[in-house]
Amino acid sequence: MAEVYVGRACVDSIEEVANFVSKTLYYENSHHPYISKILFVGEYLGFPGISAYGGNYKDVIKPLIPEMYNLVCLYDRDLPYEWNKYDMIELINNATPHIINHDGHSYYGYNLKMHNSDVDYLTNTNPFFLYSHGCMAGGFDNPSGYDCIAERLTVETPFGAFAAIMNSRYGLGSENNLDSPSLDLDESFFKALYQENIREIGRANHYSKEDNIWQINENGIRWVFYETNLFGDPEISIKSPNQEPVELSLTITKPADNGAVYFRGSSLFSLPFINYPIVLGKITVEASVESDPIGNVYSVEFLINNQSQHVDTKKPFSWNIDTPVKGFYTLSVIANGYYGESVREDMTVYLWIR
Repeated sequence: MAEVYVGRACVDSIEEVANFVSKTLYYENSHHPYISKILFVGEYLGFPGISAYGGNYKDVIKPLIPEMYNLVCLYDRDLPYEWNKYDMIELINNATPHIINHDGHSYYGYNLKMHNSDVDYLTNTNPFFLYSHGCMAGGFDNPSGYDCIAERLTVETPFGAFAAIMNSRYGLGSENNLDSPSLDLDESFFKALYQENIREIGRANHYSKEDNIWQINENGIRWVFYETNLFGDPEISIKSPNQEPVELSLTITKPADNGAVYFRGSSLFSLPFINYPIVLGKITVEASVESDPIGNVYSVEFLINNQSQHVDTKKPFSWNIDTPVKGFYTLSVIANGYYGESVREDMTVYLWIR
């Protein structure tokens, strides 16, 4: 029904124009492997029953995401602690997702558990697209006068997001069920992208409203129609991952599995009659990981007895073992590609660290 699709670039200076244009063009021309990663983010909301966690709302969207993407979830619901802004900044900077879909509490200058000032700590060179249920985070007409965090993320930094869909007023959830106005539009937006093949974000945003027009007079729907706004170029199209086959190679280079004896990280000698390393004192485990084509290593995970200990996303891939242990253990390293590829190496190791 719509003939014009609207997006906003809330710029106040030549520098902000440059930020907006450069991120838009970078994304349009990007073939970087980060395109394969989607991050779903859910906070503790505090509402009754199933509505208590944003992750429950995000799980409704999961079936709409094609298998070609690497979907990662950061949910308060599933963690032993509530994730914080430092976790989010770390993810954006070092494991940048292509798309972030968020449900959590927000305000004009607050979203993803970050305040406006925290955006200054973002250094991601690959810009992302953000869809958020959060309240007021897209309030470009903020009555308090300061710029909203949607503006901060899209035009006031050369990093952050190339585009975002956010609410200018309250995002609307529900109590004791997941049937809510903001989720209805969220679900229809991703339906547009991946079932209707409407990849232009402006057109997909309008589709999300048209798809729910049948319930326009129901509680809250008209509200979210007006307040769900696009910050970004409405003609930009969401990309699909490169489907070129990727091969990963992995070798644990330290400790070596040739009977080497290590003391405080240094190799002293080898025992020819054993085929496992002996480690006495702290050591840095090192792994050599390569991909063909190059640049497709997403993360490297280090495990002891199949329990995850550390995840590294940048070369050199390593992990410092410095906790007290004594005995035989299985040391494992798993390398993951951007498109779901995985390769693993295991070794038996004797550790004595005090």
